[in-house]
Amino acid sequence: MSRCRRTMSGPWCDQRSLHAVLCEALTNTQVLLSRLELGVHVPRDQQREIIRLLYVATRHQVKALTAVLELEGLE
Repeated sequence: MSRCRRTMSGPWCDQRSLHAVLCEALTNTQVLLSRLELGVHVPRDQQREIIRLLYVATRHQVKALTAVLELEGLE
């Protein structure tokens, strides 16, 4: 059994490079950030803090993924 199949499902995981996975993660994270920046409606004020935390974490994730993709020799 492969290392990947123990933690993730799908036959594609053994075939994708780290760079490809990071690129897809960056793209998806940028889409999420853009969506959050358009505004999110929550029914209760208490839920606003959770959305704010998600927004901050997503911004940090975009920065981290961008920095990692700029590293030389990443395999």
